[in-house]
Amino acid sequence: MHCRASRNDHTWSGTRGAFATRCKSASLASILQAVGPVYPASIGYGCAFMTFGWDPWEEAFSLGNCVKAWSEIGVSPFTQKVYWDLLEKKKKKEAIASKANINPENLTIEGMVKIMFNIDPAEVPEQPTVGGRSRKRDRDTLHSCDLWDLPGGATGEECMERVRRKTEARQQKEAAAASKKANTAQRRQAASSAANEQGSRVVSALVHTVQVSYLTRANLEAALQFKGIKWDKKALKPALVKLLQDALALPSDGPIPVLVIPDPPAPALAPAPRGHA
Repeated sequence: MHCRASRNDHTWSGTRGAFATRCKSASLASILQAVGPVYPASIGYGCAFMTFGWDPWEEAFSLGNCVKAWSEIGVSPFTQKVYWDLLEKKKKKEAIASKANINPENLTIEGMVKIMFNIDPAEVPEQPTVGGRSRKRDRDTLHSCDLWDLPGGATGEECMERVRRKTEARQQKEAAAASKKANTAQRRQAASSAANEQGSRVVSALVHTVQVSYLTRANLEAALQFKGIKWDKKALKPALVKLLQDALALPSDGPIPVLVIPDPPAPALAPAPRGHA
């Protein structure tokens, strides 16, 4: 069902217009009666609204006027009058087009697009939506500001060429953004992998709880990441030491050995080309 009233519907605009006209007349009469023919600037329009606005409001939005408006837009009784009026207008347009040997579909936006650009709107892929609305940035539109430098207007070929250039520019921008995003994710993954490896070496080298306090902040964070412990980035080093000590539960008695963290393994050398010593 498709039944809705336009904002410019004559019934409701007539009701509002009747109220506005009567209210204005009543306000002027009330002011003239109170202060005489000279209208002082200190008196505002809404200062005595309840005095001169009540009767026009009751008259404009009376039960009879409301019932009449509801009947004319097909709400009460529910006759869908607006829908049938629109359907009748559509049939009249089709009859006129048929009499002039014109395909009625060519009078629609889709039909004109198909004729001008040789594009079938039904074959255009559906645009992704957000909250039920199409993303405007995903549609390559052409505005008047894109054609200001063309004297005498633009032909269909010129419009299509400009749309093509806008499409290519958008695609290049999206490709650059996707490449940048992929590089950022790759760098983060490499940094996380290196931190986990360093954390593994740090944890394996710790044998006494006091040794944890000897670690640098970078090694502390690497060890916490390796153990899967979350920490506050703004926390001071003593808080990180306490957090790692509680997680590892290392022995606290006996002598404290020297902390030696093994170096990361050297990268593998590429094999020499054949034919060289």
